[in-house]
Amino acid sequence: MASGTNGTPPPATRDWRRRFELASHLSQVIASIAVVISLVYVGLQLAQNTGQLRRAENNATLTQFQAIRLSIVENRDVAELLARSLYTGNALDLADELRLEAFLSEFTWSTFHIWDRARSGFLDKEEFTRGGAPNLARMLCTPRGAAWWQVSKAQFASGFAGEVDAAIANMPAGSAPAGCRA
Repeated sequence: MASGTNGTPPPATRDWRRRFELASHLSQVIASIAVVISLVYVGLQLAQNTGQLRRAENNATLTQFQAIRLSIVENRDVAELLARSLYTGNALDLADELRLEAFLSEFTWSTFHIWDRARSGFLDKEEFTRGGAPNLARMLCTPRGAAWWQVSKAQFASGFAGEVDAAIANMPAGSAPAGCRA
């Protein structure tokens, strides 16, 4: 390579280096834009995936409660047991006491899952206070429900138990069974 009079490369070589340097800078800009685009795409996919997870959690919650609702709707014995035990105060034999306790436990655990999923962000925060807590509070306001709750609430997270107690205390007049705030 011949050099110029002052030791610098000839103009053709300088132009080639400049072009190469310009191409290098341009490729860095393009790569940076590609990284930003791919990060936006990943962010959109994460948001979509989060929405799908929330939907799946909501569906799982509905499925849990569907089994409880169907047991009442499809089995008159279960409906009569709940009506007789919770709302009339009639005496129950040991088998019906056990069935009532199992039902209250299942219903309460299903409501706990709503509370936990809402607290974890998988369900709308109001899902518990709008639906789960008032439905549970109506059952726990009955004499047998209240007695069961006093014995059983220690097995649940204290935050859940506190919110259920608040839902019971805040039941609107007319929606609570007689004697709820006794």
